[in-house]
Amino acid sequence: FSGDGQSVLRDFQFGSPGFTGGVSVTGALFDGHESLIVGKGQGGAPEVRVFDVATLGVVSGFFAFSADFRGGVNVASSYPRFHEVNLGGVPEPASWALMILGLDAVGGRLRAQRRLRLSGRLMTWVLRQHRL
Repeated sequence: FSGDGQSVLRDFQFGSPGFTGGVSVTGALFDGHESLIVGKGQGGAPEVRVFDVATLGVVSGFFAFSADFRGGVNVASSYPRFHEVNLGGVPEPASWALMILGLDAVGGRLRAQRRLRLSGRLMTWVLRQHRL
C-alpha cells in the first residue's frame, strides 16, 4: 500500500485464487535479500514460500508438514528491519477489555499489598510506643 494506505502499489498471488484460508506473513533476510515469507492458513496445503521484496519473485518454497495436512502454517522471523515498521492492527475490543481488567487486577493487588505493609508498620509503631 501507499504511505497514505489508500492505494495498492503492488500485489501478488499466493496459492489458488479461490483459497480463502488466509495467510501468515513475515519479513526476513534470505540469501542476502530482504524477503517476505508467506505461509498458507487453515484449509490450504502447508505450503511456505519466500518472495524477494524487490521483485516479488519466488526465491524458495517448501511444505512445512505432510502435503495432506490442512491446519495452516504460521511463519515468524526476528529480522529487525521489519520490526521497525508497525504492520499490526488495533487490538479487538475483547483484547482491550482483557488488558484493562488485567491492569485493574494488578493495581488492586499492589494497593492491597501497600495497605498491608502500612498497617504492619503502624502496628509495629504502636507496639513500640506501648513497649509491648
